[in-house]
Amino acid sequence: MSGCGSGRNFGPRMKMDASLHLEKKPSWIKVRLPNNPVFWDTKSMIKDLNLVTVCEEAQCPNRWECWGQGTATFMIAGEK
Repeated sequence: MSGCGSGRNFGPRMKMDASLHLEKKPSWIKVRLPNNPVFWDTKSMIKDLNLVTVCEEAQCPNRWECWGQGTATFMIAGEK
């Protein structure tokens, strides 16, 4: 029998290099929080209407740009 708690190891164990997390990230990779009022209006509307968006479910890194233009992609076939 396999699965969690079976005592079997699947694949090699890898050690994480802690030094990779200490280096400063390049300026182009940093994401600035949006200050566009359209973004905040869109976010509030989505929350107030209890809508499920593809943007949030997929954790889309571009949702700040889309919501800042007042657009979002919705799930119409149900949650998740």
